[in-house]
Amino acid sequence: VFSIFNDGDLTGIFQFNGSKGMKNFISSIQPKSLEDLIAINALYRPGPLNSGAAKMYPEWKKNPRLLHPLIDDILAPTYGVICFQEQFMEIFARICDGDMADADIARKLISKAANGNPEWELKIAYMRVHFIEACQRKGIWIETANNIWNEIFNHTKYSFNKSHAVAYASLAWETAWWKYYYRADFAAAFLSVHKEEWKEYIFDVVKSGIEVVPPHV
Repeated sequence: VFSIFNDGDLTGIFQFNGSKGMKNFISSIQPKSLEDLIAINALYRPGPLNSGAAKMYPEWKKNPRLLHPLIDDILAPTYGVICFQEQFMEIFARICDGDMADADIARKLISKAANGNPEWELKIAYMRVHFIEACQRKGIWIETANNIWNEIFNHTKYSFNKSHAVAYASLAWETAWWKYYYRADFAAAFLSVHKEEWKEYIFDVVKSGIEVVPPHV
């Protein structure tokens, strides 16, 4: 089933039937587990793309990044990459000596992303100072503290919580299973539902060697 993803055979695959950029990203990772699909689904979003996390994920998957001993265990399951909202919240809570409720308030404020709004920008500036000062109290160098802030800030502007990514990736794997084992039935189902995209699906079926015949009345 994972050959569907690794070979770029993604027409009709939930959430993964997208741009050339998505196909290249999947190809660079070569997913072999549901965890890989979950990470891909969470990372190919504006937040992780802007933070640079998505770009570095394939490399860090081979050689996990160690960002700082205080938070490395939080990021270990994703090789040192911030993938999910929960990871941002754990980092923020641990560094600022708060709880997950405090961190969720911070997450909601960042995700509003009201650039140009003086009130929002002032709150973000205050939050940044609070975070950097907390890092310094924990013995984190200012350069590392700034790097952590920039990464979590850009990531959290638009990111997934893990349960969301898990649900999407699970459904993607299920559609890939149907396409791999029952390709003709899968295509027939999609052609019955996605009528406006029939050309794309017909081409995908013909390319796979399945004969397409007109309706027999």
